[in-house]
Amino acid sequence: MAKRKDNDEPIDSYLVKDKNEIINLISKQINAAIPLLEMEVKKQKVVDTVPFGGQGEHWIYDKKQKEDFYAAYSLWDDFNKELFTRMFADANNTDKHRYESAGEKMFWSGHEDYVEEQKKTIRGKVNYLKGFLNRVVLIPSKIDDNNILDKDNFHETRMKKPKIFISHKTEDSNYAKAIIAMLVALGVNHKDIFCSSVDGYGIPFGRNIFDTLHNQFDDYRLFVIFIHSPRYYKSAISLNEMGAAWILRSEHRSFLTSDCEFSMLTGVIHRDEIAFKAGQKDTEHLLHDFRHDIRTFFSLDGINDAIWDSAKNEFVEKVKSFDYQSDDNETTLSAKEDVGVLNDSQKSVIEYMKQVGRDVKMSEISSYMGLSMASTSRIIRQLALRGVIVSIGTPKYCKYRLA
Repeated sequence: MAKRKDNDEPIDSYLVKDKNEIINLISKQINAAIPLLEMEVKKQKVVDTVPFGGQGEHWIYDKKQKEDFYAAYSLWDDFNKELFTRMFADANNTDKHRYESAGEKMFWSGHEDYVEEQKKTIRGKVNYLKGFLNRVVLIPSKIDDNNILDKDNFHETRMKKPKIFISHKTEDSNYAKAIIAMLVALGVNHKDIFCSSVDGYGIPFGRNIFDTLHNQFDDYRLFVIFIHSPRYYKSAISLNEMGAAWILRSEHRSFLTSDCEFSMLTGVIHRDEIAFKAGQKDTEHLLHDFRHDIRTFFSLDGINDAIWDSAKNEFVEKVKSFDYQSDDNETTLSAKEDVGVLNDSQKSVIEYMKQVGRDVKMSEISSYMGLSMASTSRIIRQLALRGVIVSIGTPKYCKYRLA
């Protein structure tokens, strides 16, 4: 450990607290910053007249709300400072000083919105905490580093890019689209959402379907959203996705279609699982928790409550409006494009493949059908997910055959 040259110079130091405890405390503080950033402080801009005919401005705040905000910030920030003091052998350590300066504004004009500037400081300190969390496994510790369980896997998982994976049956794609709209309203980038049945969110052109599904679990730190329905439990692919999420201990949340009962939940997601179903008495609370979980997972800034309320209410009304009809003991979603039943285009592709009697390229199907490659890709993806056709070869030289 480096020696101090004087009493004011911060130095590198080693940890004296258990790394698992540090990881837990830092993670809690990162999460605790979210309601802090959401605190409302009403304000009004005031324009001032200054000497020589100029103008300036300052802000007037609701006194109690401002006091409450600064009190909450002080408690949060003081805890963090004390934590950095106590976790290292030397209280005057480098990380404590770096945390204290993180996000701090260097120069002030006197006309700033001080509350908003303070929130920018909080975001800066949160970013520093996240960076510290990622490298804590590398910091020397007085306590045996072997005490941290599965540290290599922890660090690898933390470094993976976060992503939403919507596990569902193709027939429930309308429900998936409603969830995607709510996620986008929360600020989730469309590139960070995977949904196999929705164009632009699914399997890239020419890629092997099952390889792509496997890679999602292997390459990303996933937040899995399950859409439970009677159709879901008839799909081997869906049940495999559920099993993979359980094995990898992926964060997950469950949504039930209106024709799915809690008693239908089987497998690793038990019927006692806390899940959202439109029309239940606790929907407001569950969606509020879902909002918090997604924002924490992606470290998103807060959105206007009015925007969230609109997106949330639109989601609830939309999923409540879906009409599920029972036909010969098979439940399907009544919609303009029912993916649960083969449409004419899908039937034509199957007939063409039967006629040629060999493996075919997507371009051949596109030419025969007179459709764009994008439209052809969507049809092939739907047939593949139903198990009607399979892909053969590499993604670059992919062909398709009837299963």
